[in-house]
Amino acid sequence: MFGWLAKKKLVLNAPCDGEIVELENVNDEVFSKKMVGDGVALLPKGDTICSPARGVITKIFPTCHAFVLKADKVEIIVHIGIDTVKLKGEGFRALVSQGEEVDAGKPIISIDRAFLEANGADLTTPIVVNKTVNILVSGFVKSGESIMEVVL
Repeated sequence: MFGWLAKKKLVLNAPCDGEIVELENVNDEVFSKKMVGDGVALLPKGDTICSPARGVITKIFPTCHAFVLKADKVEIIVHIGIDTVKLKGEGFRALVSQGEEVDAGKPIISIDRAFLEANGADLTTPIVVNKTVNILVSGFVKSGESIMEVVL
């Protein structure tokens, strides 16, 4: 009856198969203290990181270790690994271009897991937004599974 009072929500999906990690447990204070936003992290199991929602890729970092997706006026940062910027792009390959419209589940970044692991990379991947979120799951998730919702 009062559907117009309901708050609109943006649901974000897991960008890969992996284990959910609470943001507070990420080994980087920028993420664990929520300095860049709220969200969740994943310990990825595959070698492809996909878009968590339908939107526009507004930024792919030059080192390809992170990207920003804009969906429903919300900026979503997907940061692959902790301190992986130090690898200067080695082990990462962009599969789309900045400015490209993508659907949820579209492959965005390919990672060379063997190279990254050989170089001691912590692959914990924070997914953060500049709004409050509700975490929907814990434990192991499959790529494309709903993991959090953002109140718009």
